[in-house]
Amino acid sequence: MSITKYGTMIADIQTLKDPQKIESLRKDILQAISPYMHDNVLRLDYLVTVSTKA
Repeated sequence: MSITKYGTMIADIQTLKDPQKIESLRKDILQAISPYMHDNVLRLDYLVTVSTKA
């Protein structure tokens, strides 16, 4: 999976320049989003709640 097409990620990679730090960032990002990846699709589920006055 390529994560370098995300605008903020591109700027971060250009700032880091150290290949080890870039790879570490890549692994951290992939680990963080892995619970939301299903069949190579990033799922952005959210919970909609409505408050009620008691």
